[in-house]
Amino acid sequence: MEHRLADGLGKVLFDFAQPQALTGWRETSDAMLGGRSRARLVAHEAGQSALFAGSLEPGEAGGFAAVHSPALRLDLTPYTGMRLRARGDGRRYGLTLSCRKHTGILYQLHFELPPHIWTVLELPFRGLEATMLGSVLPLAPEPDLSFVTSLGLMISGREAGPFCLEVAQIAAYL
Repeated sequence: MEHRLADGLGKVLFDFAQPQALTGWRETSDAMLGGRSRARLVAHEAGQSALFAGSLEPGEAGGFAAVHSPALRLDLTPYTGMRLRARGDGRRYGLTLSCRKHTGILYQLHFELPPHIWTVLELPFRGLEATMLGSVLPLAPEPDLSFVTSLGLMISGREAGPFCLEVAQIAAYL
């Protein structure tokens, strides 16, 4: 079933008020690089949102913790960017996209939210930054938005400690 945004100008991809929206998400972290960061995505607020939370414990090369959606086959070419309804903790996060054509490259849209305030945030695709294992790839190819295979949430950096991002909805907007 396709869900449109209330304003009719986009498409809801994950509505975390629906229990099935949490199925199949997987964690990745800096453990392979010597870090001890952890992350999880769980139901929150009486099932009305998802909580991306954990602890960033970077190693020598910095750290990251992320969750990635199950395999997708999305054509996002008709859309301008991604829209999140979320509540943060003042830290910097990334919404990630993986594309079939560029295996191993994560395309990220970075954002910060004011602590404890529900915010609707629009992140245009023109702000996508290509990364691989935490390093920016300035010469990377443009993302192939015609075949997005995964979406994710990520936190990275050297600032150790707990993090908490509550997300109600992830959508694509026109």
